[in-house]
Amino acid sequence: MLRILNIRMYRLHVCVLMILGLLVVGCTKEERADVELTAAMREFVGRWFPDERVRETEREGAFLRVRMCRGTQVLFDAGNRWIRIENPARALPRGIVAGPVEEWLDAQRPAARVLLLEHTDGYAVGLDTREIVRFDTDFHATISPWKVAEKVAESD
Repeated sequence: MLRILNIRMYRLHVCVLMILGLLVVGCTKEERADVELTAAMREFVGRWFPDERVRETEREGAFLRVRMCRGTQVLFDAGNRWIRIENPARALPRGIVAGPVEEWLDAQRPAARVLLLEHTDGYAVGLDTREIVRFDTDFHATISPWKVAEKVAESD
């Protein structure tokens, strides 16, 4: 009778160890979502979003979209430069953008939260006031209603 009990306990231990092993493998896979990031991309994400963890990366041609655990998305180009950052629920750090853009925002819209940043030819800054401020290469600002705010809020 004792021998039967020992065999059953052995089987129970083996099952528990297998389940724990599967859990560890699953967690390890999830934590390695940043495997496609270059050193420059990791440095950028770590500097500006230290409280977020990379949840998923997705290749879009020459671009890499990085989705983080708190809803922030960053789109990098082939040269490891960010070209779009968005989070419809949380304010983005203003310090990411160039000095004149940050100065303009501090002077003209100090209470507004930045929800979208784009950097292609100049900058585009989407604010929670439903305005998009576009800066040309000479940092002249053009303000317009942000019509895509509803669509952005639905993403991820």
